[in-house]
Amino acid sequence: MCVGGPNSNEFAANHTIHHTIGLPDLGEQYRAFKEFTCAAVVVQHLSEAHHQIDWAISEALRRQKPAYIEICTNLAGLTDPSFSDPPIPFAIALGHTNKRSLSAALKSVQKVLDGSIKPVLLAGGSA
Repeated sequence: MCVGGPNSNEFAANHTIHHTIGLPDLGEQYRAFKEFTCAAVVVQHLSEAHHQIDWAISEALRRQKPAYIEICTNLAGLTDPSFSDPPIPFAIALGHTNKRSLSAALKSVQKVLDGSIKPVLLAGGSA
């Protein structure tokens, strides 16, 4: 799951912001999702984004569990020289696919995408 988080400048400002429980603690969502995901990261600095995101996605693929990626809203459209770094290498063991389950999953995803107004999909290719 990839979500927008508070502006990276808010972490040092100690402000109370909307969509919180009223305390100047901006780590609430991160701590909540960390409990039931295999990886959780908060991207507050562009120079760390590439590796944090690669690590979270790699863990999600390796463990076949959800990961939580929170990106500060003011960083989402920016770029950084570190983005040209190669991805973190990982290997996923080939498993057996249940063709009926795969077909049912694909139909379910297609139904959700067909009903979406502006769907966003993050996908990777094979090496």
